[in-house]
Amino acid sequence: MTKATHTPGPWIAHGNFIKGTDAGNAMDGYEYVAKVETEWLDSPVDRKQANADLIAAAPDLLAALQRMAQGWATVSDENAYVIPGLAEARAAIAKATGELQ
Repeated sequence: MTKATHTPGPWIAHGNFIKGTDAGNAMDGYEYVAKVETEWLDSPVDRKQANADLIAAAPDLLAALQRMAQGWATVSDENAYVIPGLAEARAAIAKATGELQ
């Protein structure tokens, strides 16, 4: 597993902004990670909020997948099919950590 270089979690959705805790870099104890926008200015607010909630969960989801995959570390990629979701978890981890470009 590679060391993550993203803003550490937890992240929170605050409207359509994503904030991560990084007290060393921000006066209020939070660092802005992202702003959720959509292609169309008239997109529903609830869609922006739903996207923000999903993005804010990313560090927790990544950590959970990494713990799960570590528990199945002895299962080879060829045999990952015996654990439902293991191959997908490994692919998602690789994508999130930049190992899969």
